[in-house]
Amino acid sequence: MGFAPILLAGLFVCVVRKEEDSMIIRSLELEVKILVDKDPVKTSFEEWARPSNFSRTIAKGLDTTTWIWNLHVDAHDFDSHTTDLEEISRKIFSAHFGQLSIIFLLLSDMYFHGARFSIMKHGSAILLTLDLAPRWFSQ
Repeated sequence: MGFAPILLAGLFVCVVRKEEDSMIIRSLELEVKILVDKDPVKTSFEEWARPSNFSRTIAKGLDTTTWIWNLHVDAHDFDSHTTDLEEISRKIFSAHFGQLSIIFLLLSDMYFHGARFSIMKHGSAILLTLDLAPRWFSQ
């Protein structure tokens, strides 16, 4: 049974003690106990289930449809999120740009399908006219 100091990755010195088939590595550094609070932020699902947790206007009650409007409006009230004008402008621009992208996607879809089906109608109309001939021509 012999002891040998080993430098591991330049971090700390370990003492290796060889026993029959196994090797035990122990650090020469002091042991440090780290205490972690299991629940640092006290929260419960009951608190999250109440509508007043998100907005005071919603907390007034669910008697009318106003709470649905307030639920939607709070997400788009950029002034309540921050006071930085640059960040507010960036959020408004990105929201409008996203809305425009959806609108243009739907418009391009309508143009594509409109053109496709108009060609199909036109093609079927041409095929129908090939079978037609004037009465005096049929001999």
